[in-house]
Amino acid sequence: MAYLFVGLDKSDEELGIRAQNIWALKDYDHDAAFARFDKLDFPASEVPAVDDLPAVFLGSASAKDGDWSRRHPGKAAMTVLCPVRAEWFQAWAGGKIKHRGEEYRRVKAAWTELLLESMYKHWPMTKGHVTYTDLGTPLSNDFYLASVKGEVYGLENTAERYNSADALVALHPQTQIPGLYLTGQDTLNVGVVSALVSGVFTAVRISYGAALLCLLECVIA
Repeated sequence: MAYLFVGLDKSDEELGIRAQNIWALKDYDHDAAFARFDKLDFPASEVPAVDDLPAVFLGSASAKDGDWSRRHPGKAAMTVLCPVRAEWFQAWAGGKIKHRGEEYRRVKAAWTELLLESMYKHWPMTKGHVTYTDLGTPLSNDFYLASVKGEVYGLENTAERYNSADALVALHPQTQIPGLYLTGQDTLNVGVVSALVSGVFTAVRISYGAALLCLLECVIA
């Protein structure tokens, strides 16, 4: 995953940006679009075209923050994400964070322009108002999240995983170690809702009585 944080010199209200997310998908056959993207071959110093991206996420953190306008009047903060192959950045994997060299900075600048172009495509009113950008690559994820190949969204959601008895046991809220419990989206499925529900499942395993009492209180309320 590559992700771009963008600062704007106008507020969301001034630009007409609403508190919503945009998932822009290339076409209806998502598997085929991602497969084509995964097979792209180009020099490490280059980037694909906007139309090659199988999916792009765009969102405004400031528009979703009810107190943002008081704390940062006349400003807005955007986020743009797109999938990438970790291998495209492996040439700089041996470097240190913030010190990977001039070529890496040029590559990051190229990806920054690519994601900005995508942002302008969906939110043209932001063009000319960008005052700050900061791009993260799979190498950034490996450093800050201790991931292996730039992963950011947890375990892969595949049929093989859900059909594996070993995986189901390993990710069960109640582990085989007394007193050790698991919770979070990876015990169920990817997403915020799964993360919330997993907390309920784990609470039930820890204390059936307390979980039942909590459920009754919610129903009565």
